[in-house]
Amino acid sequence: MMSKNPAVPFSELFYRIERKVLLDDGLTYKRIGVRWYGRGAFIRDSELGMNINRKQQWIVEVGDVIYNKLFAWKGAFAVAGTDVHGQIASDKFPTYRHDADRLDIGYLRHYFQTPGIARQAEMLSKGAAAISKLTLNPPQFWDLTIPLPPLSEQQRIVARIEALAGKIEAARGLRGEAAQAGEALVPSVLHQLFGVETQGWKRLTMSEVVTVSARQVDPTIPEYAQLPHINGSNIEKQTCRLLPYGTASDDGMTSNKYHFHSNTILYSKIRPYLRKAVFVDFEGLCSADIYPLKVIHPELDPEFVMWSLVASPFTNYANRVSGRTRIPKLNRQQLGAYELEFPSKQHQRVIVERLNRLR
Repeated sequence: MMSKNPAVPFSELFYRIERKVLLDDGLTYKRIGVRWYGRGAFIRDSELGMNINRKQQWIVEVGDVIYNKLFAWKGAFAVAGTDVHGQIASDKFPTYRHDADRLDIGYLRHYFQTPGIARQAEMLSKGAAAISKLTLNPPQFWDLTIPLPPLSEQQRIVARIEALAGKIEAARGLRGEAAQAGEALVPSVLHQLFGVETQGWKRLTMSEVVTVSARQVDPTIPEYAQLPHINGSNIEKQTCRLLPYGTASDDGMTSNKYHFHSNTILYSKIRPYLRKAVFVDFEGLCSADIYPLKVIHPELDPEFVMWSLVASPFTNYANRVSGRTRIPKLNRQQLGAYELEFPSKQHQRVIVERLNRLR
C-alpha cells in the first residue's frame, strides 16, 4: 500500500494513552477484543466484575488505536469505533492516539487491513519459537512503520476506496450466496463419501483409533495462561474450520482446562448434532466440553478421523446414544464404542484433500 512514500515509524505518529479503572465486583463490564487482519475492535463478552481475575483494566474510547499484543502478527490492529466506546480492555490491548495533522484515521484503518503490518509485527514480536506465543510489546510498537504520503493524498486514497465500497459490498453479497450454497454442499458430500462409497472399508472401534487426553491444568499459571484457549464457539460447525480465538488469560479463564499438544483433533462433545471438530497444529488449552483426541493407529490419517467425526454416520450415532436431554452430551464410553469405517490411507488422503478444497 503506497510503497513509493516514505515509511514513517509509529513513534513519530502515536502517543500512548492509559485510562486505568479498578473494577467493581457488583458491576457488569463489556470486554473488548480485536479481530485479526485489521477487521476492527468488537465486544467479545460481558462479565461481572467479581468474575474478572485482573481488577485493573483500561477504558477504550472512540478513535483509539488498539492492538492485541499476542496476535499482532495476525494483523490484530484496530481503530476503536462507537460500538466499543467506553468499554474495557486488559493490558493485552495497549491503546494509543494518533497525530491527526499528519495521519488520516481512515487511511490508518485501511492500512491495518494490509498484510504489511502483520509481517512487520511478526518480525518485531518477541517470545518462544512457537508462533502462537509471539508477543508484540509496546516498546516494539514504536518500531512499526507506515508509508505516509501528504495528508491530502491520504484523504484522496480513502475517498477512492470508499467510492468502490458499493462494488465491494456487491462482491461480498455474491460471496455470501456462494458460502450458503457451500454450506448446503458440505453435508451432501460428507454423506456421499462416508455413507455411500464405503464398500470394502475396514472397521475399528474409536477406542482402538484414538486416545483422549485427560490432563487438566490451571490456566492461571503463567506457563499456560498465554496458550491459545479453544472452546466450542471457536469451531465452525460441519466445516472443521477454526475461528479466531484468544489466550486463556485473554478469556479470563480460572478453572482447570484440558491441555493439548500439536496435531490433536478437538471434538465438541456437547450437542453432537452441531458437528464441531477441528485439527490443530499447536499447543493449547480447551474447555471441558471438548475431547482432545490423538490418533494412535498407524492406518488412520488424523484429518480423515476429524472429517469422520462430522460426517453423517458418526453424527447419527452420537445423536442416538447421547440421550434426549436438554443438552445432549457424548461420553467417553460412547465415543470409544463407535465403529469407524475407513479405506486405505492413500484413499483417506484423497477424501481429505477433496473436503479441504470444498471447505
